[in-house]
This record gives sequence, structure tokens and C-alpha cells, in this order.
Amino acid sequence: MIRELEIRNFAIIDSLQLEFGPGMTVLTGETGAGKSILVDALGLVLGGRSDSSFVAGGHKQTELSVVFEQLSDELVALLVELGIDGQQAGEQLLIRRTVQIGGRSSAWINGSRVPVRTLSTLGSALADIHGQHSHQALLRRDVQCRLLDEFSGHGALRDTLHQCYIDCRQAETALAASLQQQGQDNQGQIALLHYQLEELQARQLGEHEYQQLLTDHRRLRNAQRVADTIQAALAALESGDNALLDRLREIHNNLSGILDFVPQLQPVHSLLEEVLVQGTEARDDLRTLWQQLDLEPQQLVDVEQRLGIWHELARKHQVPETELYARQGQLAARLAQLEQNSEQQGALQEHYQARLQEWRTLAEQMHEARRACVGDFASQVTRWMHQLGMPEGRFEVRLARQEAATPAPWGLDSLEFLLATNRGQEPLPLHKVASGGELSRTSLAIQIVARGTRGMPVLVCDEVDVGIGGDTAVIVGQLLAGLAQYRQVLCVSHLPQIASRAGWHYRVRKQQRSRRPLVTIEMLDETDRVEEIARMISGHEHGDTGRAHARAMLQQGSTVPGVS
Repeated sequence: MIRELEIRNFAIIDSLQLEFGPGMTVLTGETGAGKSILVDALGLVLGGRSDSSFVAGGHKQTELSVVFEQLSDELVALLVELGIDGQQAGEQLLIRRTVQIGGRSSAWINGSRVPVRTLSTLGSALADIHGQHSHQALLRRDVQCRLLDEFSGHGALRDTLHQCYIDCRQAETALAASLQQQGQDNQGQIALLHYQLEELQARQLGEHEYQQLLTDHRRLRNAQRVADTIQAALAALESGDNALLDRLREIHNNLSGILDFVPQLQPVHSLLEEVLVQGTEARDDLRTLWQQLDLEPQQLVDVEQRLGIWHELARKHQVPETELYARQGQLAARLAQLEQNSEQQGALQEHYQARLQEWRTLAEQMHEARRACVGDFASQVTRWMHQLGMPEGRFEVRLARQEAATPAPWGLDSLEFLLATNRGQEPLPLHKVASGGELSRTSLAIQIVARGTRGMPVLVCDEVDVGIGGDTAVIVGQLLAGLAQYRQVLCVSHLPQIASRAGWHYRVRKQQRSRRPLVTIEMLDETDRVEEIARMISGHEHGDTGRAHARAMLQQGSTVPGVS
């Protein structure tokens, strides 16, 4: 339950710190006093939509905090699910939120900063805020399904269905991202790469083959010239009357005969000897090359054909011949990656189809569960409508199974709440019913039936008594007091029949200070309660009769009926 609510610089509230107890608390005051502003503040601190207009004039930000105590095991489990550990059942929970003048909002749970989305999830489990326009939410299919599921006790199945929906959407998103990354013509790319790679592999290209082919081609094209030149060099070195080696050998021998007479010739003699040795080696190397020369014309043809293959493939793949061998490796790597991605995509597709089938199975189970309880739900809501001053009202639920193209969080059902306010009238969808008071009471009846005593720990009612009075107001007061036996009830009301049932009573006033209105709130003791309820009965000019009536109502309100 809520123990404390602190408000600073919110709308026309400068600073308020309120304490709440168990049971039912009522907030009363004149019309326009600002009672609903307190409900707005509570909704904001529990994750409601923020707006810079909430910040009081002249201030940079509004700051709100609320303390819950006596946490249940279920709420502790939710906190763990939201990533907030260390909380124990029965302990207190502190929630704080700020909204800056620029609209920026921040939230904290137990001093740790959290996304507002996390705060909203937790807040929706802590308090059910039933405002003047709560019936508008009843027009949403997800809200209608949730209320019916709470009534039927199939909340666990609904949670499983919702989680399956989330898993399904995540699988769908992953598959879509994979498809977008790979492109829609992925199989065509794989087929083309297979063809290109097989064509290159069939030619058995060597890593250094092209450079060797160029070298061989230049050599073979000049083979005859090479042969003639080598043959002429051999002839000059060792054949004929003027063979170079023979002449050098003769000169060397002649000099050898006069070395004793002219010792200075020794260096020249030695140089000639070296020349003879190197010349002989050169002759031998030329003879070896001559023997190895291949003047077969077909070899040149073969090399030119092979070069033609390299040129053709380079042109087709739009790369230089020197990069053709590397292109083969690139194609192989790209093909392997695409095939791996294709396998992953197949796995993603299988995962998505499995999650989709699981969602459909759960959605079918959810539909059957709803179909089994929809009649009882409608009849109980109708019964409560009669007790809330609509004796001729009739509530119906139209449930239909639809084939969904894409998964929905609530399943396959098309659900619509219908209302007839007069006998013989055809039930109409809620949005076609004009009376705000009737819609408010119908909404309250639906909330009672859907949640009963199993609801959230705090029920906040913001003037749900609009458009009712007399005996109906007495019934609503008894109803709220009965619900307060099971959970905390905070109620904004203008009816004494409801205010007299509360265990705690706050009075809200608007006062003019420093040229701007400000809201103040005070806890009423027994004497002040009599005066306030007398005002609610008779207006400002109430006398002893009004006070006596107020005392009687307070005494009667101390007897609290149960909820059935």
C-alpha cells in the first residue's frame, strides 16, 4: 500500500507531503479545488506520460516521490524481473520521478535510475488508477481482453501468450534484418558465384603462372634469334682459324717462354690465364644452353593459347590478369559466407515459424478460455450495473475469432464490450453510449467483476461517482468500503455517501497566494469531518441539522459490508 506521497512544484502545488493508511482514504473539496491534480501526480510518479506543463510556474522541474510498504511476493518477483534486486517481501519501496521544464523526465526506484518504461511496468502492477475517463481505455481491445482474462483467472496463460508474442516479434525482426542484409536475390548470387568459381577452378590457374607464361612467350618468340646468336658465339670461341680461345692460348704460351727474361710480364701472363679459364667456362655454358634450346613451334602455340585464357577470364571478371588468381580466392570466400548466411537464415526462418506456431497454439487456448467465461462475465457486470443505479442496463461481450496475418499480444480474438441502458434497447458499443455517468458506472462494474478482491494493492478512484446520487451513491460507497477490506482504496469524491465510508479523510482547498492559486490539503479529525460532510450535504450554509445528518452518516459508515 501507499505510505507516503510527496509532491514538489507540480502544477499548482508548491509542496505537499501526505501520509496514507490502510483501508479507504477519501479526498474531498469544492469543485475546482484541485482534487484530481493529486491523482494526476500519483499517475505521473507511477510511470504516466510526462509533460512540461506539469512543472509549476517559476520552477525548473517538478519532483514526485511515493513510498509503498508491505510489498507482496509477486511484486518482489516483478522487481527481480525488471532487474531490481535486493528487495524483500514486506519491505518498503521508494519511487521518485522528476520532469524538467523542457519535458525531459527521469525516474528512480530505490535510488537506482531506471527507464520510464520500467517504472510504468511496475506502476501498473502497484496501483489501478480509475479516473473520470477510465471508460475510454475500455475501448481498446488489449484492455478488454486483459479484463476478461483477469476475471477468468487465466492471467498466467495470458502472460505466456504475451511473452510468446514478444519472442515471435523478436524472431521476425531478426529474420527481417537477415533478409535485408543479404538481399532478396540471395540464391541468385550464390548460383552466380558457383558458376564463376567453377569456371575459374576448371582452368586450374596457378598463382605465379601468368608471369611465367609472359616470360616463356618472350623467349619462344625470339627462339631462332637466340639459337643463331649462341651458335655464332660458340663458333667465334672455338672454331676456325681465328678461334678466340685458340688465339688467347697461343699468346699465353708465347709469353710463358719469355717470362724468365722479362719477369715484369708475370701479371699480364696471369690475367691471360684467368681469361682462358673464364672463356672456357663461357663456352661450356653456351654449349649447354644450345643443347637445351627447344625450337618446337607447337610450344609457342600452347603458351599463346594459355595466355588467351588468362586474358579472356580477366576481361569477364573485369580485373587485371595479375589479380585473376586472387579473384578466385575472393569468390570462394564470398560464396562460403553467403552459404553460411543462407544456413543461418534458414535457422532463423525455422525459429520464427516455431514461435509463430507456438503463439497460434496459445492463442487458440486463450480463445477457448475466453469463450467459456464470456457469458458469466457479462451477467455479473450486468448485476453490478443494476446495483449501481442502472436497473434496466444490460452488458454484453461480443467475442469472435479472427485469422491474424501477424501475431497480436492479445491473441486471435476480436472483442467488443456492448451496453444497453434501457429495456428493449439493442446493446451498442461503449463508444456510442453518450452518458458519461452511465459509462463511468459501467466501467466501475467491469473493474469490480474483473478484479474483485484479487486486484492490485492500490485502487485509485477519481470521481467515478459522477452522475449518481441517492441510493446509488450509498451502494457505491458501500462497494468501495468493502473493497478497502482487501486493498488500499484512495477515492476523490463529491458525495457525502461515499466520503462517510472512508477511514481517512483529506480536504483539498485552492487558495490565492502571490498572484497564483495554490493547492493545500489537510487531514481532518472527527470534528472537521462532520463539518466537511455537512457542507457536502447542505452547502456552506449548513446548521445543526446538517451536522446531525453528517454524524449519522459517519456512524453508519463505520459498518463496512463485504463485497460479493
